[in-house]
Amino acid sequence: MIETQISPKRIEKVQRFHKEIFDEDLSADDAITEIQQERTVSEFMRPEYTFKGNALFPYTYGYELLFNQVRDAEDTGLFTWLAFVYLLRKHEPDETEEAHRKWAVKICWKVEDFRLALSSWMDQHGPFTTEDKIEAKRIYEENIKAIADTQVEPVPDRKRAQKKTSRGKKQSSSTSSDAN
Repeated sequence: MIETQISPKRIEKVQRFHKEIFDEDLSADDAITEIQQERTVSEFMRPEYTFKGNALFPYTYGYELLFNQVRDAEDTGLFTWLAFVYLLRKHEPDETEEAHRKWAVKICWKVEDFRLALSSWMDQHGPFTTEDKIEAKRIYEENIKAIADTQVEPVPDRKRAQKKTSRGKKQSSSTSSDAN
């Protein structure tokens, strides 16, 4: 067994280092943590929106999930923009986020009910002017852009070799034979 001796100065230096690290005043960090917990973590940073005088709830990751539940690739742009506004609109000025979220979850999982309710809402609040349509599009696009700006694309792991598919091999061999 090999014995190593550590000098008293080295021990003292390590002890001071640990004291600095572990005896740090963390009260400011605790205050910041409390403030951060008070805010809705999933909310995108954005201005408050209104549409035709109705306030809209903030577009969050949860609402992104719900909106994707009711979207369809065949929807027109206008239908998509108005569905977005319809999903986020406050039913009453004093409606709570919790009450609204319960309504949204319930209706978004019944896509046909959502579409029927949306068309009834459009009948009640229409006609929609060109300015209304442009405003709905702007609200939709700004919020969708906010999502895109917050997403991170994964970086491929260079240590792993990517497999070539048989189709990729056929294409590369066919292109090389074309060159001959």
